[in-house]
Amino acid sequence: LSEQYPDDPRLAFLKAWLAAKQGKLEESLTLANRNLELDSGNARVWRLRGQIYTALNNFNSAITDFQKSKSLADNAEVRIDLARAYARTNAIEQAISELKIAADEQGSSIARNMLEELFFMTGNTERISKFYSETITKFPDNVYWYNHAGNFALNTKDYATASKLFDAAFQNSLKADTQQPDAEAF
Repeated sequence: LSEQYPDDPRLAFLKAWLAAKQGKLEESLTLANRNLELDSGNARVWRLRGQIYTALNNFNSAITDFQKSKSLADNAEVRIDLARAYARTNAIEQAISELKIAADEQGSSIARNMLEELFFMTGNTERISKFYSETITKFPDNVYWYNHAGNFALNTKDYATASKLFDAAFQNSLKADTQQPDAEAF
């Protein structure tokens, strides 16, 4: 097919993607560059090249490509990739900013989990507490987040809050399954 359609950007993308998935990073980078020559307005190609640069530990180039991809097609997946690259360069605040949008405005649960990890990396207990408060407000029936917030409260020796959070988790598990509590939630 490549010989028949050497200038087909879809085929060029698939070849670059396949080479990347096979771990042939230098080859996939060459193919992604060729794909961008054919179709520089394709957000998927910019994201793929950003992923290739990330795998090559070239985070500054990855950030540039993820930003370009985001400018062409803003979605949670590219924001998560961008946040990962920012985090690898210790640009934690930029990573948090991208993840907040991906989680809050674009509904990504993966971004919310990554946001939790980054807040823990900062070590700022007030920010972590605020994160859990906002998350529980947003997901008032979610046993998972009550348990995580409860564990955080335990670790910070806020036993009264931990007790309330674990009780709320238990009560929510009862609502979810009126037959019996969700043992896996605990």
